[in-house]
Order: sequence, then structure tokens, then C-alpha cells
Amino acid sequence: MLYNDLEFFNAVEVHETGDGGLSLHRYPLAVSEKMNSMEFDEQGNPTKEYIGGREVARETAAVEIRLVTKAPKIKVTLKPCRDSETVIAWGEFFQKRVRLFADQKTVVEIDRPARWDELFKDKDIGRYNPDLLRICLQDRTEFYGIEVEGEYSAPTKEDGAPLTMFAYGTSITHGSGSAFAEMEYIRVCAREIGADVTNKGVGGSCFCEPEITDFVCSQSFDIGYFEIGTNISTRPEFYMRERLVPFIDKVCTTFASKPLFFMLPFPAFCDVRGGEEWWPNGKATVAKVITETVSKYPNATLISGDELCDKSWYLLTDVLHPSPIGHIHIGMKLAEIIKSKI
Repeated sequence: MLYNDLEFFNAVEVHETGDGGLSLHRYPLAVSEKMNSMEFDEQGNPTKEYIGGREVARETAAVEIRLVTKAPKIKVTLKPCRDSETVIAWGEFFQKRVRLFADQKTVVEIDRPARWDELFKDKDIGRYNPDLLRICLQDRTEFYGIEVEGEYSAPTKEDGAPLTMFAYGTSITHGSGSAFAEMEYIRVCAREIGADVTNKGVGGSCFCEPEITDFVCSQSFDIGYFEIGTNISTRPEFYMRERLVPFIDKVCTTFASKPLFFMLPFPAFCDVRGGEEWWPNGKATVAKVITETVSKYPNATLISGDELCDKSWYLLTDVLHPSPIGHIHIGMKLAEIIKSKI
């Protein structure tokens, strides 16, 4: 969204904080506050309602403050809810990481790289205009203003990537386990295929609520990617079908002319250690539900998580989320699949 000659990339709403700042939201509050899922015991009996995704959806991970400028110096004031960092990049080119501390306003000082205008004659500059300054946020970080020593403007279509990619998924797509944002598998993939990705991953959630389904179908993109099986695999089959089938049907019919990709669950502890019965049964069941539904649509492609994450050491010690090196390998393999279909 555009705001006062800036772009808040991947944000759809802003809200005043009460002390002069803005909180940037990847989901409309009216949507995120409806996130929920029933939890069940191993016999399939409901136990309680899970609403943890509502809080996670408010995080600004994958939100960027963007502007186009030739200014020599820029200052941006940020405040995170917990110790965090921001990544600064000019176009495709990483510049630095800046540490931020919980509940403290920090003025992040940014210098335009030396001799920047002389570097790009007849060179591959990647997806972006090198004058596109990208201030990449993590966790839940609030914005308190920007000072630019010179002119600046909001990016236009020509300043960004030639393709747009929409991603919805669990904590794996959200980026858990990556060393930092630019190494998340979905961003690695987007970079390789020449796309800008709006990442709507929600750690601990991704339950395809009706409100989420409607929100996803209101978006505009060239490529759709959906990693929807991991967390819901711990629910009974009837609940998987109740949530996943309407989501897949509506997305695939709404975007019938778009290439859509559905990721089956990645390997996890049951595949490496063995012994847990509930998870592997759920993994096979959710794969069956997604496969049966997606297979009806010619514009949709199924992708095997087991094939992309084919080494156990691609995982963290929790044997669930990809490690930093796993994110990179998975992202590169995913990009090859998507490139073969678009």
C-alpha cells in the first residue's frame, strides 16, 4: 500500500499507535481477528479453540518500507515489540543489518552506497531499480517517520520485479529457521524466478478460515503459492476437508488463468525419528485431501515437500522447520519447478 510518498510493501492496513507511530498490518484486522481452529485429541474429539494465529498475523515480518531516492542520507525511526533487527537493501543489493531493541525507538541511519550511479552499466541488476531503498522489517516493528536529505518518491511498477507472487502458509513459509529474511525459502524462490513475493505466512496457524479464503481471493498476483497442509495435519480428516476443500476450490476457480502451486507437507520428526503415530497419519491424510482437490484444476500444480526437503539435515534440531541452509536449497528447488510451469 502507498502512504505519503512511501510504499509499505506487503501491508494492507496501517493503524496509529497512540504515540505518533504506525503499526503496519499484513492482514486487515477484520480478517486476522477471525483466525481460529479447533484443537482435537487423538480420538478426534474437540478440546479447545486455538486463536494464536491472530497475534502472529500482526507481525511485520515480510513487510518493507520502500522509496526511490538518490539522497545521500536517510534516517528512519523504528520501534520493535521485542529485540529484533531491520535489513537495509538498495534494490537487489543487501547493505546491512541494524539491531533494534524492544520498545525502544531507534533512528536507523542509511547512507547511499559510494559511487552507486557508476556501477550498473550493462550489468544484471536483478529484480529492482538500484535506487529502490528497501527497509525490511521483522517481528512486530512500528514506524515513526522518515527523514530524507533530498527528493524521494513511492516506487512505480517499473522500479519493482516483473512478476508478483502471493504466498500463504505456515511458520515454514513465514520464515522460521532462516538466518534472516533474505534467506527464507520463499524469498530465495521469488528472487530466482524474478518475482516480488507478498508473504502471508502465519506461524502456528494457516487454517484456511473462510475469511482468509475471501481475503486471498481478493488479491492480485501473477503466481500463487500455498503451503497449507502442515499445521492442519494434526486435525481429523473431516476438519481438514471442512477447511481445505473450500479454500482450494475457491482459489483455483477465482484464479483459473493463473499458475497456482500447492505444497504438500514437508518432512518432519516422524520421517526422521519415527515413533509418533498421530503426525504421520495426519501427514498422509492431509496429502490425500490436498491431492484429490487440487487434481481437479488444470492450472494447479502439486509439489512434494519430501522431494524438496530430501535431506534430514535440511531441518533444524526441532526436526520440523528448515535450517538456514535448508531454506536456501528448498527455495532453489522450488524456483526450478515454478519456472518450468510459467
